[in-house]
Amino acid sequence: MKRARLLYVTKLPLRLAVLAWLCCAGGVSASLWFGAQLAQPPIQNDAVEYVTLARNMLQGYGFVYEPDGPPAIYRPPLYPALLALLLV
Repeated sequence: MKRARLLYVTKLPLRLAVLAWLCCAGGVSASLWFGAQLAQPPIQNDAVEYVTLARNMLQGYGFVYEPDGPPAIYRPPLYPALLALLLV
């Protein structure tokens, strides 16, 4: 009986492997740099309200938009609470 031949993957030369890794690292860093250069949109609507709720929770006013105001019943309380923990 003859043994079945196994296919062996040839080893890349060290220079080619290093060049491939450098190209990948350069591509990733270039895309991160270009992504950081893009203008970020201003914070609008929902984000402003969530941060306002988080700040009021930190200051002890509770889950309200304004001190001595009615409770905010249209927003779930977990996300502003997590934001409050991050703002500490």
